[in-house]
Amino acid sequence: MSEGDPVPPGALFVPPAVAPAEDEAEQTSRRRRSVVSSSQRIVLTSMVGGAAILGTLSPGAPTGHDVVDAVYRAVFVAVLALAASRARRWSVIIGAAIATAASVGFGLIFAGAALLMAVFLVGRDLRNRVYGTCVGAFIGMACLRLDVDWFLGAPAVLAIIASGLVMWSGYRVSRRRTRRVIRWAVAVVALVMVVGVGMAVYEALAFSSSLEKAVGATTDGVSSLQSGSTEAAAEQFEGAKDRFRDVADSSRAWWLFPARMVPVVGHNIEAVTVLSEAGASLTGAAGRISAEVDYTALRREGGGVDLGLLATFRGPVLDAASRLRTAIDDVEEIRSPWIVGLLSERIDEFEAKVEEFRGQTDLAAAAVEFGPALFGGQGERHYLVLLGNPAEARDLGGHIGNWAELRMLDGRPELVQVGRPLQLAQPQVEGAVLEADDLPPSFVGMRPATNPQNWGASMDFPVDAKVAARLFETKTGHRIDGVLYADPQAMAAMLAITGPLPIPGLERTIESSNAVEFLTVDQFSAYPDANAANDALTELVRDLFEKLTQSTLPAPAELGSSFGPLVKSGRLRMVSLSAPDHNLLGLVGLDNGFGPTAGEDLLAVITRNANPSKIDAYLHRDTAYDVTWDPDTGAVTSEVTVTLRNDAPADGLSRDAIGNSAGLPWGTNISDLAVVTPFELDRVTVDGIDSRVTPLRDIDVWRHTVRVEIPPGGRVTVVFELNGEVDSGQTYRLRFGGQPLVNDSAVTAKVTAPGRRILGGAGISTSGAGATATLSDTGQTLLTLRAD
Repeated sequence: MSEGDPVPPGALFVPPAVAPAEDEAEQTSRRRRSVVSSSQRIVLTSMVGGAAILGTLSPGAPTGHDVVDAVYRAVFVAVLALAASRARRWSVIIGAAIATAASVGFGLIFAGAALLMAVFLVGRDLRNRVYGTCVGAFIGMACLRLDVDWFLGAPAVLAIIASGLVMWSGYRVSRRRTRRVIRWAVAVVALVMVVGVGMAVYEALAFSSSLEKAVGATTDGVSSLQSGSTEAAAEQFEGAKDRFRDVADSSRAWWLFPARMVPVVGHNIEAVTVLSEAGASLTGAAGRISAEVDYTALRREGGGVDLGLLATFRGPVLDAASRLRTAIDDVEEIRSPWIVGLLSERIDEFEAKVEEFRGQTDLAAAAVEFGPALFGGQGERHYLVLLGNPAEARDLGGHIGNWAELRMLDGRPELVQVGRPLQLAQPQVEGAVLEADDLPPSFVGMRPATNPQNWGASMDFPVDAKVAARLFETKTGHRIDGVLYADPQAMAAMLAITGPLPIPGLERTIESSNAVEFLTVDQFSAYPDANAANDALTELVRDLFEKLTQSTLPAPAELGSSFGPLVKSGRLRMVSLSAPDHNLLGLVGLDNGFGPTAGEDLLAVITRNANPSKIDAYLHRDTAYDVTWDPDTGAVTSEVTVTLRNDAPADGLSRDAIGNSAGLPWGTNISDLAVVTPFELDRVTVDGIDSRVTPLRDIDVWRHTVRVEIPPGGRVTVVFELNGEVDSGQTYRLRFGGQPLVNDSAVTAKVTAPGRRILGGAGISTSGAGATATLSDTGQTLLTLRAD
């Protein structure tokens, strides 16, 4: 048929190749969804940009690098929003449902909103790209906040599934050209990731070796510094600083940027950078201290401290303390479960050394900051020293046998006077003490104005110090700036500095090795009567402090090793009446008080000598604390079992040593045994027989007291049954206060939570629902347990 020929009839009815009606509707739907007006395009662009900004502000750190992570979050939320604008509605609903199931808190709001909007679009059969963009952005922000702990990486896996469904669906319905661009982008990203992983593996080998050497040099430097080898320490710290700096520079090289972009790998590279920079900063400061600070030079010949030299230490010491705090914060921030095991071990080693160095640095910083005032650098200071003897027990440890007044000016100590407690007695002011509303009734009941030997009748030493300072000033007119307490073990440490001293009235000497035995036992049989013994001991105390104030002190490290354990056990204490001094004294542990914390358990077992005599030198005490705890309610029932053993002889010693005023056979120990607790008392038994008890509300705690009589060579077991409550929850805390007596005591605490498993810790043995710990009956111990 030629071009001009007419069309034959019927030719117009040749059937075209058409799809079924439903396919035509689907094609029409696709065409309609793909057509976007200019105004819609502006709205979509704005929404995707807003989604990117919200992503930037969301949590999530796939690489550990702040900038890279912000870009990742922005791109993730923006791409997900864009994909959701085209994706099938089923994929959006499933993605939103997964995000909702794995979200809590703020993330649940985003996920729930996305799910509701997706269901609404399906229910109304709407296909709207603006709505889809909004749903995708909400799913993205929810995925960045998922909170499940099924296994390591569970949130990331669920986020990949939820977002992957939406992105895949959006990719499938995109134009061919768009899909091509996406494939190229994915290929480029994959190539960068592969290159980055390769670079990271290569550098990891070099980093590991260098970091190991740097940490090793730091360890050697700390050891040298502790041993006093400052020159060696300075050299070792300098070498460690150079190694840390080399690693830091290498880890920040520009060509490692592809590795920083790889999730998980970036975390490890950032950890190397932060760790090495912190190490370089710290070892540099430590090297400066080693080179510029010589603590041994602070000792003055003839006694005291060179405050002028101490002032020159201020700069390097405070600089080191500041750098150390910054390093601890920086290293703590890089902690992540994604850090590989070998690097994590290096971080642990570094943190352990930093913590070891931190205690010394913080103490040094407090010493240069607040030490001069304590040593009289800002004006004359007067200190009252109370010498306690636990052979006659009081709450703090022992009754006050002697006292001394010291003056401190410009770092030089001077003895003012010494005396016996009865010289400070002033019964006429007892009424004023009685009316004081800030003192525990158990302390007031010991009549401290009439009986200064009872100035240690509170476990809370700040209370003892406050009353002692007031009464001493009232009696003598001398202002007191601080109060110290020392028992025979502390005096033995002082004698290690002064050397042996002759004992007045006896042809023998006292030295550090025999001081405790003489002061707690021998003195009470070495003199013909109590007056002769008291006069001789007063003279001995004067000789000791005169020589001590004129002796050149040992090096700080030696002082710490000698007196540190005494401070920890409560045998040496100090309270300053100037509040800023607590910044130093509290750090050392010298002025720590003892009192309850709301919602926690507290226990102290205290014996007070009621004979009166020095028979407590033969007293042995064992304590067991059995607790049943309900974490859900906080309810506690407990038993305190105290076993007292009296090894005193029935004769052969003086009345002052083993006698009593109750008409009982000599050698009988009469003690007021008290339990200090926040709980009320149900029952007390002595050797299984119900006994009379005196409960006393001692301001914020209960003090339950029973009087016991222990025959010579005998033993008594006292059981206190208590009940109360602590804060409900998974954590139980017990603060135990020890009483430093002549003989060390054994204390065990067992906590049971029926139906729950108790998690153990250092020094704690567990068995199912129970945990057992051995506590110290000197100083303070905080026991913390968790129920699973």
